[in-house]
Amino acid sequence: MQAVQIDGSFGEGGGQILRSSLTLSLLTGRPLELVNIRAGRSKPGLRPQHLTAVRAVAAIGEAQLQGDAIHSQYLKFRPTTTPAAGEYHFDVRDVAKGGSAGSMTLIAQTILVPLAFAGQSSRVTLCGGTHVSWSPSFHYLQHVFLPAVKRCGLKTRAKLNTWGWYPVGQGEMELAVHPIQELKSLFWSEPGNLERVSGVARVAHFADAVHALVGIDADQDIVIGRGHAGHAQVRDPEFRWSRVGADRLLYPAHLCIRQVSLRHLTTP
Repeated sequence: MQAVQIDGSFGEGGGQILRSSLTLSLLTGRPLELVNIRAGRSKPGLRPQHLTAVRAVAAIGEAQLQGDAIHSQYLKFRPTTTPAAGEYHFDVRDVAKGGSAGSMTLIAQTILVPLAFAGQSSRVTLCGGTHVSWSPSFHYLQHVFLPAVKRCGLKTRAKLNTWGWYPVGQGEMELAVHPIQELKSLFWSEPGNLERVSGVARVAHFADAVHALVGIDADQDIVIGRGHAGHAQVRDPEFRWSRVGADRLLYPAHLCIRQVSLRHLTTP
């Protein structure tokens, strides 16, 4: 069967063309040839996240690969079987020396639908970045993306074991995917009613930073504003941090509900 040729420079020239192409190739069984992969990015070609996604999909479909290397802008992908259910473990450190915060949620999105049509349940462990810039966080996947695709008929659950931050990642999440027979169409022509707005803020080494700045023992349960230092549940976007400059405390930090602006948390 002749390979479908895809130009990765089309549109924004990012990684989504690669991920969608891999998913469709495995679902249809049609071989794939990609050129100009991520040509629109400052660092074009396959990065650790993308290469991990390539090899993850290849493992599920026993695909033959050419060009699967870091920085490669060319890839041949030829699946030899239909998606196979099972227990899988994909770690971005396998392709990146010293680790990487490559997005695990984008890899999860790449393999989710093929595994759903594998005929049996699958369990996947993904290791890398769970909350990093320029990609959906784990909590976005859990609370926004998965509930949305559930309306299409997908049956899956996600569990966060360890948070993974830039630059080395080292986070871990689990994905359980159950078999389906078909996907339903989904039409959202009108926005729903706004019921509530909430967010989650997580800060790495927060207690150590507070201790260094204001002398509070890191073992204490530190309360600043209306949130707990270790795991702040943000209910009011207008609350203000007190005692110390939050701009120094909130790095590295990640707001899981991306529409809630970080400046709401750092206004003195």
